[in-house]
Order: sequence, then structure tokens, then C-alpha cells
Amino acid sequence: MEIEVRVSRWPEGATHLVLTPISAEPRSTYELSEFTFTKPSTEPPYTLIQTGRAALQIAQGLKSRPFEFKYTAAFQPASAEQPVAVVGHRTLLVEGFDIRVNSITGYQPVDEKILLIRDLLRREGWANAEELSDILELLTSLGNLAGRAVQDAVFDGAWGEKEFQVQVRKDLRRSPRIGSDLEEHAAAAGGFTDLSLRGITIELKETDTRIKQMEDCRKFVEQAASYAVAKGKRVALLCILDTSAKDSAPWSAADGIDVLMSAPPANVAVITLVIQGNITRPSKLSR
Repeated sequence: MEIEVRVSRWPEGATHLVLTPISAEPRSTYELSEFTFTKPSTEPPYTLIQTGRAALQIAQGLKSRPFEFKYTAAFQPASAEQPVAVVGHRTLLVEGFDIRVNSITGYQPVDEKILLIRDLLRREGWANAEELSDILELLTSLGNLAGRAVQDAVFDGAWGEKEFQVQVRKDLRRSPRIGSDLEEHAAAAGGFTDLSLRGITIELKETDTRIKQMEDCRKFVEQAASYAVAKGKRVALLCILDTSAKDSAPWSAADGIDVLMSAPPANVAVITLVIQGNITRPSKLSR
């Protein structure tokens, strides 16, 4: 890691500027360099740069928050004047989670998209810790299904919305952290959700119109958002099975996962996954 410090005035009697890392994490879980800068021989202002080491001693999980670090600054010796005023600072966030070692879904591009969605939900404050945990459980199962749908043509031929819901329900219930907590046809907003997990709505759709970009899914967003609002949530999941006749190769499963915002004033984040069905066999595409 590289650190840059700008000093507008160096106090009389001070020989060094020392930067020390601080964190709420136990010292045994990380190793961060302390930086010591010697007073330059030129006149201020100064721009001081050093390179150090940053290492985490433990691995993190998908639901763990990143390690958070700051640096304190002090002139040495301690008897010297301490005119330290922070006019610009950064918080260093370090995550010790490697999807190449601990895969989420078994499909790395899908894992990367799930991490982006996780970070977005945290940053915008759309879900609390418990809700985010449930959302990640659902995305783990549904992301794996999206990957398998492309790799193994899971939804070959004609599928209706009812059959699609049965398959998704089976997949989700296989997760020990979901199991019996998955509800079917729970009442919300004067209607009935397809599936839900502890208040998180999973709306399922089937379409025989080819989805070529994520914006094509927008016509389904408001229904999912209305169920979320009725449950007092700001996030919903929308899972769409594309059973249209295909005359070209499928797109990457990761490209079929995104967050679409509902219209104001609801402003619900609808995590949308496109499951590709009725995929044409590669040998037929060359004829």
C-alpha cells in the first residue's frame, strides 16, 4: 500500500512525523505498516510518500463487512508543538474475501456481480444487516440457478410460470439457511407474492419474448416493488424465465443480473435475474 501526506507547516523542535494505524478490529487480525517521515531539508509545503504493507490474518465471509482503518498523525518528539489538523482524509477498507478460493455460486462472473450488488445495498442503506443476509442467501441460490441454466440448459423446451415456480421453490428450499422459512403465495398489497423469505419478496415471471437487455425487464419491476413496499422493505427480487425461441448463443449469466429501481416515490431496488430457458443447442447454430 502507498500513503501520501501533505504538510503545510513543520513545527519547531519536531524531527519526525509518525502515522499510526487504528481500527476497531483486534490487532491480531491484521498487519498494517506504521509510517515515519523525517523532516525534509527544503521549505514547506511538503508532499510525503511512502510504501508499506497491509495484510489480513483471517479470511472473511460473504456477509462480513470490510475491515476499516484510519491513521493517526503526530510529530516527534512528543514535546514538540502538535499543529496537526486534518483537512482531507481517507478511510481504508480492506476485504479478505476471495471468490476464487471461496466461491459463492460456482460461477465466478456471477459471484462478482453479487458482490457488486451487496456493496451497493450497503452503501445506499437499502437493507439492514438481517435483510441483507437473507438477500444474499437468495442470490446465492438464484445465481447458481442462472449459471446452471446456461451451462446445462436446465429449462429446455416449454416452461410455464407455474412449473418455473415449482423449480425455483425446490432450489431455494435446498439451502439450509432458507428451508421452511420460504413462504409461497403470502398476501401483500392486496395480492399474493410468488415466494418470500422473511419478508423479502421473490416475484417470478415467464416470458416468451426474447430479453436482449436488462431494460426489457422493466415492465415487471413495479409489481415486485409494490409487494416490497407492502412488506415495509426497500428491496425485492425479480426472477424472469426467458423461454423465447433462440437463434443465437445465450448471454453470460452474470449479464442477466442487475438492480433496477422502481419509479418514485417508492424507489425500491429490484434485484433482477434473467434465467435463460429454451436455449438452442450449439450444433444447431451453425446450420
